[in-house]
Amino acid sequence: MRQQIIQKIETGFNCIKLKIGAIDFQTELNILKFIRKEFSVSDIELRVDANGAFDPDEALEKLKRLSEYQLHSIEQPIKPQQFDDIAKLCHLHPEPLGTSSVRDMNNTMLHIFVPIQGQQDSIQKLSR
Repeated sequence: MRQQIIQKIETGFNCIKLKIGAIDFQTELNILKFIRKEFSVSDIELRVDANGAFDPDEALEKLKRLSEYQLHSIEQPIKPQQFDDIAKLCHLHPEPLGTSSVRDMNNTMLHIFVPIQGQQDSIQKLSR
C-alpha cells in the first residue's frame, strides 16, 4: 500500500478516499494510522466514506476516533435521509460530514453539512 501511495503522490495525486465500514472498525483505524504515520497532512489529504455503515447511536464515538487521523471529511457516516441524526452529529463533531442524500437515475447530489458558527441549532447545507 505504501508504494502505491508513493506512486500516486509522484504522479500528482494529493488525495486518497477510502471506503470504510465493510471490515472490522479497528482494522480500518489501523490502516488510517499506518497511512498517517507514513504521510503527513501536507503529503496527502485523506477522506473516508462509510457508506452509511455506522449506527446513529454509535456514530459519534466512531467519528471521534476517525478524527485522530486528520481527515479532510467523512462521507455518509449514517444511512441517507436521517436528517435529524446527521444534524445532531454535525453539532457534536467538528469536521465536515457529508451524506449522499439525493439520488435519481441520472445524478447523485452530495450534500455537506457543517455547523453554522455560533448557532447551536442551525446547520448549513452546501450542495456540490
